Amino acid sequence: MARGTPGRTPPDARLTRAKVGLVLAALLAVSDLASLLSIPDSDEPGPPAAVLIAGAAYGVITLVAVVYTWRTGNRIGARVVAGSRILSMIGHFRPSSSPTYLTSAPSPVGPS
Repeated sequence: MARGTPGRTPPDARLTRAKVGLVLAALLAVSDLASLLSIPDSDEPGPPAAVLIAGAAYGVITLVAVVYTWRTGNRIGARVVAGSRILSMIGHFRPSSSPTYLTSAPSPVGPS
């Protein structure tokens, strides 16, 4: 196919999109690492220290994978970046931040 054929993305546009995604992932990873600076005491509200430490670990994995993918262009590195960002997002989800209709529903098993 020719370069101007509709329905096909030129290679330079795909490369630009990939680089933008890697930069955004790197920024999110740095914010995960920065969360270690604000670990709350046990009596303060906020996420538990284990969640922040796990998020920071995912941040390190993301940064290493971003550097690897940026230098090599390998798709496996991009998949590691995506996977670590998904796991980091799941770790930051807390039931207390979910809507009340999800947390105040009666138990289907019965009273406990």
